[in-house]
Amino acid sequence: MRLKLPFAGAFALLVAMAAFPQNPSAVHLSGVVVSLHGSTLVVKSNDGKSVSVALPTDARITENVKSSVAAIKGGDFVGSAAVQSRNGILRAQEVHIFPASMRGAGEGHHSMGPNPNRTMTNGNVTAVHSMTSGIVRGVSGSKDRVLTIAYKGGEQRIEVDSSTPVTRIVLGSKGLLKPGVPVSIFATKTAAGLSAQFISVEKGGMRPQ
Repeated sequence: MRLKLPFAGAFALLVAMAAFPQNPSAVHLSGVVVSLHGSTLVVKSNDGKSVSVALPTDARITENVKSSVAAIKGGDFVGSAAVQSRNGILRAQEVHIFPASMRGAGEGHHSMGPNPNRTMTNGNVTAVHSMTSGIVRGVSGSKDRVLTIAYKGGEQRIEVDSSTPVTRIVLGSKGLLKPGVPVSIFATKTAAGLSAQFISVEKGGMRPQ
């Protein structure tokens, strides 16, 4: 059940794999909740199949909450999927703001998929500058930003404009897993079936991939 994912989906999977030990039996599943009875979660996957997933007590459940470029501040731990332009500048495709408990997840600068110009940078925001026409001006009224993201061994400067999707990841509980709610699940395949380790839940229209 290994899936070819869109850019946003690949981001969600990278976050999950960074948060938990990597496992050759890793499975990524997207769909909507059908039911939750005890520790058994039933999901209708995007391909229309009904899939049962065990929900252990230590499974991490998060919500994707819509945020904004203006909400990103120094000291935040963020993940930014970006594309390198011809002039070498990294332009964000999306930014996720992590909760404090997930600080350090996937830290570093990584290539994403077959396109070498697509990258993922997870690290601490050490500087936020306003920009105009792609040039840092220090103009406080600008809605566009250049983030300096530092990680062990280096740092990257990434442009984020006002149209860039920004999501805040918020820790939740299994009470979020209601029928009809879209979810993205990172699980492991065991002899007894699938066992969830990380579940991302939609909130306020921010659909997980």
